[in-house]
Amino acid sequence: MKAHLDDQLSAYLDDELIVEDRLAVEAHLESCEYCQALLDDWLSMQEQVQVAFQSTEAPISFEINVMQAIQDEQQVSVSKSWLILPLFVLFVIIMLGIAKGMMFIKLIHSSMRLSIALLYMVTHFMSSIPILAITAVFLSIAILTTSIYYLRRAIRLTSVEGG
Repeated sequence: MKAHLDDQLSAYLDDELIVEDRLAVEAHLESCEYCQALLDDWLSMQEQVQVAFQSTEAPISFEINVMQAIQDEQQVSVSKSWLILPLFVLFVIIMLGIAKGMMFIKLIHSSMRLSIALLYMVTHFMSSIPILAITAVFLSIAILTTSIYYLRRAIRLTSVEGG
């Protein structure tokens, strides 16, 4: 069975083929009844469309109606265009707010990481020097003792005043 040239027939009909392809299609059409019938159908449809197009006349007011429709569309688009600028400004403000918020979160996150790194560095430094480590332990004990003393004193004062 021969391959039919459905795809090339349209190009042949529109005179879009190069000379070699055109000759190949014409040779195929001589031996293939299916493609010849298909081409004849397309030629008759093309003629019918041309006849219908040529016999159709535009109304007298067609040009006026088209120009009026174009003018009306331009007026509608101009009346809607005032809304575009405020919406764009609102969109930019929202995007800047989101970006600013994300930058603020990143700043806080970076600050926390820096604080943790500094705390680790200070404790590592203090533990590597014995005198600083001992001093830090004694200061911690002194602060803890002082806190307990003043906490007990505050509890006694509130219990004496309340009861």
